[in-house]
Amino acid sequence: MRRLDVLLRRWITAAVSACVLAGPAVALADSPADAEGLPKLSAREEKFRDERVKVTQKGTSAKASRNAALQQLPLEQLAPAQRTKADAVLGSISLFRELPTVTFEVEPEVYRFFLNAPEVAVGIWKSMGISKFSMTQRSATEYDADCGDGTSGVIEILHRGENRCLIWCDGAFKGPLMLRPIRSQCLLSLDWTFERTRDNRPLVKHRAQLFVTFPSQTVEAAARVVAPISSHVIDHNFREISLFLHMMSQAMQKQPGWVERTVAKMDDVLDSRKQQLLKLSAQVYVAHRKHELKKQGDEDVTIDEVLTPTRQASGRSDIIPANDESFERPAGTNLFPREPRTR
Repeated sequence: MRRLDVLLRRWITAAVSACVLAGPAVALADSPADAEGLPKLSAREEKFRDERVKVTQKGTSAKASRNAALQQLPLEQLAPAQRTKADAVLGSISLFRELPTVTFEVEPEVYRFFLNAPEVAVGIWKSMGISKFSMTQRSATEYDADCGDGTSGVIEILHRGENRCLIWCDGAFKGPLMLRPIRSQCLLSLDWTFERTRDNRPLVKHRAQLFVTFPSQTVEAAARVVAPISSHVIDHNFREISLFLHMMSQAMQKQPGWVERTVAKMDDVLDSRKQQLLKLSAQVYVAHRKHELKKQGDEDVTIDEVLTPTRQASGRSDIIPANDESFERPAGTNLFPREPRTR
């Protein structure tokens, strides 16, 4: 029963991760849990998360929510082979969960980047030592995933639109003493909208609906027993993943040097993806600095003013933004080599 519960958490997280909700939740599947099965957070950690990630609607497994979610799926936009995969899950739904609706601050470009490159998020987790989870891209829409403990499978993005994506996951767990693996398939729909606060801060509001099927009736029955616990953990992970996206956006705005050092430690990620992440980090940082300077009344912002803090922090004068085509970046020059602040 415990093994099944962990399998559910991991594969739901893997599905979510492939769709953009990348974050430390994969590691949470192995974290110590309290009596209710939820990963333990300190009071300070909970306060930090709750201040930055707002839940505007709680998660639910209600039949009415499931019926509404089914009506909103973009099934007509799928190719025949993809539609077959989706129908196989929807034709035999073992479990349903609508995850909480969550709002948090994040630059739209950062959100979209991880939507299109979930393997980069996984690479960040591994470089930080918070997860053994791996994701290898096999095509533009397909990934091989492995949790490193016998849990593995395939993830495919069936649809990616302007404000919705639909993914399919086929996974299994095979332990050393098991005669047959535990298999499951799931379909996850994620939708999002971008907003602006009165002071022009960028927000995203997103939610997800999850459909899970098990080919074994015995496994399905066991899954229903642990569903109340798993649902709480899934909701929790959704918020943690949202917090990860928020923190990555903040790091690009204020600590791009940390981003560059993290990228340098990433394995199993294409160099082209790494360069895309570095360029995005530079763009977000420069835009943020210009915005802050304009708020202080400096309407005619120069590139020297933008880069002054990083030059002062590093004691160097040769730092050049990678996103400005009017400048050339000297070979071997670190982009924004500024130490991240610690609390």
